[in-house]
Parts: sequence; C-alpha cells; structure tokens
Amino acid sequence: MRENFMKKIYNLMMILFSFGLFAFFAGCSEDPEPSLYDLVTPAGAAPTITSITSSTSTPLAGFSTLSINGSNFSPKVDENFVFFNGVKGTVLSATTTKIDVKSPANVFGDSVKVRVTVFKNENISNTFIYAIANPINIPFTFDPKVGDIPWSVTAFNNGDLLVSMDGKGIKKISSGVMSDYIPKGAESYWNTIKLTANGDVYGARNLRGVWKMLQNTAPPVAPWAVTPTGTRVWDFDWDQNLNVWAVGNNSVIIKVKPDLTSSTYNFTGNLRAVRYFNGYLYVAGARDNSEKVWRFVVDANGDLGAEEEYFNLTSRNPAVIINTMTFSADGSLYLGTNKKTDPIIEIKPDRTASDFYPGVIPASDVLSFYWPQGQFLYFIRKADTRDQTVIKLNMLKNGAPNYGN
Repeated sequence: MRENFMKKIYNLMMILFSFGLFAFFAGCSEDPEPSLYDLVTPAGAAPTITSITSSTSTPLAGFSTLSINGSNFSPKVDENFVFFNGVKGTVLSATTTKIDVKSPANVFGDSVKVRVTVFKNENISNTFIYAIANPINIPFTFDPKVGDIPWSVTAFNNGDLLVSMDGKGIKKISSGVMSDYIPKGAESYWNTIKLTANGDVYGARNLRGVWKMLQNTAPPVAPWAVTPTGTRVWDFDWDQNLNVWAVGNNSVIIKVKPDLTSSTYNFTGNLRAVRYFNGYLYVAGARDNSEKVWRFVVDANGDLGAEEEYFNLTSRNPAVIINTMTFSADGSLYLGTNKKTDPIIEIKPDRTASDFYPGVIPASDVLSFYWPQGQFLYFIRKADTRDQTVIKLNMLKNGAPNYGN
C-alpha cells in the first residue's frame, strides 16, 4: 500500500519535471516580444560624402548651388537633409549619389561642417569640411545715435571708400577706419558722388549743376558745371568721350561736354539714375506713374537717338521705385530699389529679370550703387529712416567700365 503511494508520487513528479523541461525549451526557442526599436524600419547603409562642388567660382552662402557627391542618398528630394554647422540647407534635387543644395545664408567660414542624413536611416554621414564665403561684408559700422548716416558712396580701386555723410561732409573709410576727406559745405549730403583717377570728387545734390571737390577743401558754392535754368541733377555718369550725362526731375536729359558747354535732349520724367554702357545711355525713374528703364543709342556725334523702353519695373513690381542702377561687364543691369525684401533686381541682356541674391541681401531700400574695378559692388542700405550703412557685395564678376575714372 505504501509502495503504491510512493510510486504514484514519483510518477507525478516526473510528469511535472518533464513538462517543466518542455516549457523551458519551448520558451527558449521562441523570439522575445518585439521592442519599439525593432518596429522602426531597419537602418540602411550610412550616407557618405566624398566631395562637394559649387556652381560658382567661390561658394557663397545662400546663393551658390552646392553639389554633394557621395553614396546612399535618397532619390526623393524631401528624404534628404543636409546640415551646415547644424543648420539645415535647402535641397533642390537628389539622386542616390548626388544632392544639389543651397546652404543657409547665415552660415559661412573656412571650415563649415557639412553632414547628410536620410529619412528612415538612423545613420548620419561623415563630416565634410568645406569653405563657404559670405557674399556680404560691412566695411564699417555707422552709429546713427551720433549722426553717422551715409547717403552715397564711391570707391578707390584699392577698395578704400568715400562716403557722403549727413551733415558731416565726405569721409574716407580705409581698413575699417573712418577719417575726414572733404569738409562739409552748403550741402546736407550728396545724392551722388564719383571719384576720378586723379583724385577729384564730383557730386550732385538735387540742385542745378555738378560740383567738383578736392581733398581737405570745402566744396565751392558755385558748381563746376552749371546745368540749364530750372533743372535739377540727382545722378550723372561719363561716357567714353568724357561727356557728363545728368538727370533729375526734369523735362530734359543734360549733356555737359569736357569744355563745360551743355546741351539738352527732351525727356520728361523724374529720373533718379543714369548709366552709360556699350554705346547706350540708360536712364531710370518715373514717368506717367510707371517706373521704367529707358535707353538711347549715343551716335558718333555724341547725340542721343530715339527713346527705347528697356524694362518696365511697374509691371513686375507695382509700387516699387528705382533709386540707383549699374552694369556688370557682361551686360547685366542691376537696379537698386525700395523693395523691403530682395531689393536688388538683376536684368540680364535678354531682359529677363529676377531678384538678385534672394534671401541674402538684408531687407531694406538700396540708395546708392558704386562698382569699381573688380568683383565687389558697394551700396548704401537704408534699413529705416535713420539707420543706414555701406555694404560690400561679392558679385563674382567684374563691373562695367567707369569712364570718369
């Protein structure tokens, strides 16, 4: 009786033991419950940057198109993310081996860290060091609190600047230092100043005539060239024969010959800019409530041919006015306007127009252009009524000839 009882106990224990082993091994053969990590799409191969090239000779922040060459990118534009010192750029196009991108306008330097990530890929690329230049330089910081308000600018070929200051005469800026150059005369400021090769400075201030000024000498009361009665000169330019072409809010365009005799050509308008380029005289401003650029061929006798409308700004940007203009050596025309965003407009020789350096140039009016020899354009930016500064802009190409200097 006792033996039978003990045998039953033993058999029961063996059954339980066997069941336990089965459960143990069965449990070992099953996969564990999936984690949140395992539910994410598995990571792909890490993207790799092998080289970067630029659409321009000098890579410029916010402007140049950078081509990032490598591997393991996504062919879908919105699945690639390119970071410049941790700031995301704008991807324009993509394949598995190439991404075209614009860098942020505020990231530049000799050692910008470029990295790529791809959507649903936890791996980040290698860090590629790349030099990106700032297209904008401020050669001097003016303080409006002490009345430092620039209105027009010209430049020596070495990059030193002359700036007409509100109520303070004309100052020279060299290596970041401002010094006196021409004392204040009767003017509040000059709307236009231009420098010739022999160091003479010429200016206009919306009065009848063009003034000639010398270093360390107050401007004379009488102008160097007197324009006809009732005229006002806002801007002027030389042609290759050293005739001075002057415009303002007049019923004529004025030519002053080297012997200081003058002649006029009928044209009614409020003209704020004039530029001679490649055999044509270009003028810009308002007539009949439209802002336009017109041009005239200059014939062998130095006279103006028929008027031709060159560009209608009002049809493109209503309520925007032209303050200044200049040309590049390759024939592109640049308008400085009062647009609050992207205030410079580029008009190519085929007359197609686009905002220049969109998103890069600080929002403001552009009051005065000067483009000396070389690739840098200088202009006055008017941020508000009493906060103006000079900006040096890398144009990546040369300006057109300035015949006066």
